[in-house]
Amino acid sequence: MIAVVIEPALLAVPPVANSEDEVESIIDRLATWSAYAVRGSVLKVAQMTETAEILGETNCFPSGPNVHSLLEMYNLNQVYTPNEVTRLINTIIERAILVKHLTGFEVQACETEDIHVEEFQDPRLAASSANAFATVGSGINTEGVFLATASPGDGATRRFRGTVKGIDLDPSAELAIEIPFVVDSEVPIAQGPSCVYEAISSSNLWDKAQEAIDIHSAIALKMLEISNASRGGLQLDQLPEFCIGSGFFESLSACQAGPESRFGDTVLESCARVVLGTPKSSLDPFMKGARSKSTDQWERKRDSALAFRTHVTKSREALRLIFWRTTNGLIEFANVAVHDDLTLLEGEAATVVGRSW
Repeated sequence: MIAVVIEPALLAVPPVANSEDEVESIIDRLATWSAYAVRGSVLKVAQMTETAEILGETNCFPSGPNVHSLLEMYNLNQVYTPNEVTRLINTIIERAILVKHLTGFEVQACETEDIHVEEFQDPRLAASSANAFATVGSGINTEGVFLATASPGDGATRRFRGTVKGIDLDPSAELAIEIPFVVDSEVPIAQGPSCVYEAISSSNLWDKAQEAIDIHSAIALKMLEISNASRGGLQLDQLPEFCIGSGFFESLSACQAGPESRFGDTVLESCARVVLGTPKSSLDPFMKGARSKSTDQWERKRDSALAFRTHVTKSREALRLIFWRTTNGLIEFANVAVHDDLTLLEGEAATVVGRSW
């Protein structure tokens, strides 16, 4: 499971912020998590069951007047519209799954001194934040679960100590949790998707992939792992750009190279090395017809990209990784095929997956 739980106060209007920069940072994060809530990728966005109710009770719901006042207060009414910000928050409330459906439970009451009430508009928002921290920090079915917090200043983790006095169990979960119990842990914080992706392995993400964007993220992580194995490793935002063609994900399963498959790790590493420019096998032009009888390389009409292929395995299956290289050097993975299969997928430009973080 890979998931981000949205702290209720992150959706509050006004937010936990003291400057224009902090408000902009919060809106940027709302835009990111809103997109992931809609996307439905392997990275799930979740919310506490009480979120909408708490926002309404504390008059912090993203109503038009509330958002308009916020933008006006921080001189952001020329940068964002009230409708835009309201839509981002409402999308998360409407589309994010419930935390208890992920973990089997949620904390409903927690006593703690680590959440400072004075930082919030209302004590009830502070209490809801304590519940979110306690749920993620409990360690009960929360491996791979991060918390997106209201505070822009939080680092990679935040220490939380508290005593849980009440929980809400998912009826379908087979959990036996005795209360009260103590939570004392470093809660993993997600300021953005990159924080989550950098904390997990590329193989794990590849094996959990549900669509092309997950494959893109796994390749990016593998590039980081390869880069960081030597001195002067790259950061996520320094990686070369690359794309996943519209037919690539489907082709993986057909060749036992998709999630939790025989050749998944091998194809993953091959993709990463192709983009980094450190392939283990030569990158050969993909010719029209039998290579020994043709000197005409495939060229894609819409953008003049040239087709290449490289060995992935040398076993009986002899898999080949096939990709396009555009005129500006961008790699777009087309498909995977066995040695004698000359399939070359052009892909649909409108559904090509680029940056995934």
